Amino acid sequence: RSGAVVAQAWATMLNVGDKGYRKYARDMASIVEKISKAVDAIPELELLVKPDCAIVPIVATKASRVSIYAVASVLEARGWNMFTGQHPAVMSVCIGEQHLHVLDDWVADLSAAVDAV
Repeated sequence: RSGAVVAQAWATMLNVGDKGYRKYARDMASIVEKISKAVDAIPELELLVKPDCAIVPIVATKASRVSIYAVASVLEARGWNMFTGQHPAVMSVCIGEQHLHVLDDWVADLSAAVDAV
């Protein structure tokens, strides 16, 4: 196997340092928490599992008639890159540092997408 991934990780640590890495980790945890709360506030959606890292899986509640794939399509039409899976039908948000700047817009678009479908 290539050592490129290890080299990238090492270069990142050298660049941002321990404090920078810890700040980044806190930021990612904050984003996951905000997305989780946003999903909890929409009755038609729920988390598939409690996220503990950088991927937040979202499903439609059993009681709703919302298609999570339709929600993902609306979000994609609004410029968001969503990941979907099946068994169960799921839409995932893969978070990164860029979400610090666009999260409020994404949350508004998520709510609008559910309303649209």
